[in-house]
Amino acid sequence: MITVSTDSAEELDAYRVKSGLPFMMLSDSEKKLIKEYDLVNESERGGIAVPAIIVIDRDGKTRYSHVQAKYLRIRNKRLLQELEGLGLK
Repeated sequence: MITVSTDSAEELDAYRVKSGLPFMMLSDSEKKLIKEYDLVNESERGGIAVPAIIVIDRDGKTRYSHVQAKYLRIRNKRLLQELEGLGLK
């Protein structure tokens, strides 16, 4: 599993280690991927990603999608539960 954020690679690595997350976090500081998925929140800090989680399997099929228009994020514990329910953890 890989996550994508507009934060820097250094910030993401520190967050991953602090939170004990068992997956890679990639930086999309140029906002290419979030633009492709139409997930840009232009009204905040010059454009950041709308809080979203999209789980795509190896065949490119979307298995889970959680998109919030407001700045509310899904908790790590809930995400891991959702992944377990899909047999992906």
